[in-house]
Amino acid sequence: GRTAWNLEGRLQGRADIPVLEDALAGLRQRRLPLPYAAWPWLASPLLRAGQTAAALGIQASPEPALIETDWGGYE
Repeated sequence: GRTAWNLEGRLQGRADIPVLEDALAGLRQRRLPLPYAAWPWLASPLLRAGQTAAALGIQASPEPALIETDWGGYE
């Protein structure tokens, strides 16, 4: 889902930025096709990934190996 940093054109990397409420509201209107909804899902452990999955009705397990790139001072 879209974050404030997306709108500003900033790199998010590992900064734990929440998804904007209007973006979550839009995602809540969507659902995965039924064959995919029951699949086991993994997501980055960052807040925005979990929020996006939850808004789509996905029970995603956090997977540390999927965390975003650390951009250091560029974030």
